Amino acid sequence: LLDVLPTLLDSLDLPLPTIVLAHEMHVGGIKDAAVRAIGLPRERLLGCDWTELVPEARERRPMFEAVLAGDGGARMQPRAPMTFPGQATRWFRVHY
Repeated sequence: LLDVLPTLLDSLDLPLPTIVLAHEMHVGGIKDAAVRAIGLPRERLLGCDWTELVPEARERRPMFEAVLAGDGGARMQPRAPMTFPGQATRWFRVHY
């Protein structure tokens, strides 16, 4: 699955910053809009542990794991804080 995520994301015409997290909350795919919004090189983002990059994501790990386990279906968090290295906290809509 991780092998096809970048190709799959490239085939989608999504103008919004889009990141696909794989198991263990590692970045499996990322659209150009997300790379620009985060301000870090794509190479730094792909494969990284999202909870190490974005400390607030640690709090959302149980929700992410529940979705992966098939527990209750998709979820949305309308205003999730994210603080990327060297930047002020910003708010994003997060879909699981």
